[in-house]
Amino acid sequence: MLFLEYNQGNLSYLMTTETAKSKSISNWVIFGQYSNFGTYYFSEPTFGYSYGIFGGAQLFFTKNRRHSLKFSLGYSHYELHGQHDSGLSYLTKDMYSEIFSFGFTYEYIFFMTKRTNIYVILHIADLSYVSEYDYDDNNNKNDSYVLPIPRGSPGIGLEYKTQKRLSFYVELNNLLNASHIPENFSVGLKYDIGKITRNYLKGN
Repeated sequence: MLFLEYNQGNLSYLMTTETAKSKSISNWVIFGQYSNFGTYYFSEPTFGYSYGIFGGAQLFFTKNRRHSLKFSLGYSHYELHGQHDSGLSYLTKDMYSEIFSFGFTYEYIFFMTKRTNIYVILHIADLSYVSEYDYDDNNNKNDSYVLPIPRGSPGIGLEYKTQKRLSFYVELNNLLNASHIPENFSVGLKYDIGKITRNYLKGN
């Protein structure tokens, strides 16, 4: 790098071999999402209005912005019939379940244009606080517990960028349960807060 100085007709310079560089550390996106549930976790069908509200952050960890991890906090409400095995407990009455969860999801974008992304997701796991209520017992809570739940649930999504940093997306979730694919869906918004960078000096 060359620095020049002019002082009363005298020109001086200083040469250095170090140049300033900018290194990308990470790229974060924040999101909010509504999900509709046709199944309770793995396979049991829901009835009535079963839904979830989620928010969180997404970290892109490769330079091509195709691989990312999503970290979410959410509230879910499930309406369930009795006389079946939910996969978590055996239900003998109609009930509903309320769940507060912290979840992990992997995302890979396999088709990318300036405005549109098509991607696959794998819901890895949740750490959940589950409360169960009986309908025919004055809605009294009959059980509550904290449960780490491995998911392994695949999905597919379409994202459309409406502005430079704002995008809208839709997803089909829990694809392993084909009979309930139309009911297991999500819609949401993402806002790209950009790259976190740092400057450092590097020799030529």
